Amino acid sequence: MGSLAESAFTTSQARHDLTTTIHHWQLRDLVAAGDTSDELLYVCDSSVFQYNLSTREVTAVLCLDWSPNSMTYAYGMLAAGGPSSQLCLKDLREKRVIHRDPLGGSVNNAVHIARMAGQLLLYACNNDHFVKVFNIGPHGLTPSTSFRTQVPINYCALSPDERYLSCVGDCAETIVYAVRESSYTRLHSFREAHDTGSSTAWSPSGTYLASAHQDGTLAVWDIRSASPVHRYQLTSACRNVKFSPGVLDLMAFAEHEDLAHIVDVRQWAHVQHLNAGCGQGRDISGIAFAGAADRLWVGLDDCVMSYDLDSVGRRTFGYGCLC
Repeated sequence: MGSLAESAFTTSQARHDLTTTIHHWQLRDLVAAGDTSDELLYVCDSSVFQYNLSTREVTAVLCLDWSPNSMTYAYGMLAAGGPSSQLCLKDLREKRVIHRDPLGGSVNNAVHIARMAGQLLLYACNNDHFVKVFNIGPHGLTPSTSFRTQVPINYCALSPDERYLSCVGDCAETIVYAVRESSYTRLHSFREAHDTGSSTAWSPSGTYLASAHQDGTLAVWDIRSASPVHRYQLTSACRNVKFSPGVLDLMAFAEHEDLAHIVDVRQWAHVQHLNAGCGQGRDISGIAFAGAADRLWVGLDDCVMSYDLDSVGRRTFGYGCLC
């Protein structure tokens, strides 16, 4: 990955005997952090399970008659997307299913939950060249809008300031749409890769935008500039990228097998490499930062790894340091 400085952002790691299941070789966002640092949600076969690290309890929170290839959790809402446009949405806090019907179209490559002007939204990136947007209500989904894209979109993310939607799909570009109420207008695109995009994410401030690509490219841009802030080149496909919430200023990205990486957003060349699969060719099913930003979860096909982050050290600056 070029000239990088080996760093240490974790204090400990643990292995958890949990099986995660990948149902599409490219779609690997199948683990999500729960409401507390000890809670993890993950896909296994046709169910979504919740794991509590403190009690070691595993609970099935969603049982389906199809196998999810996409899953997300935010604001108490759990969403899972299926291979034939299936979509299930459940309010985990109220323990109530809100929606359990196909949306129409093809594969739901990704689902994304965000809040805009106080309204919870669900984005479904469908393989039929449409991104479908729904308002989440207490008793169901209400269509907000949908827009057609030139290529199937594999992942999307709304910026924290609610002004932009970033999308990656079956092209080398990272496409940014300007958001105004229920209107999505293509604004510009970034390109540092040469193959399909798998994942995209925004930093908590909304300043940085990152995207992961099948050719091993992980690129980061300052949204105010067309030039990349940093570019990492892996020897295998890059499948997932996430920024830590809060003020830790970390970014994590995962390869197709075995390896995940944690980056210092303050000093982009400072990286910690995590050999989660121990070089055994273990498929990575997803990564997720805990909401308190004190833990990183890495899903594998035969287990889940948890890495405790040095949150105290990340909040402490030496004399004379500025960021």
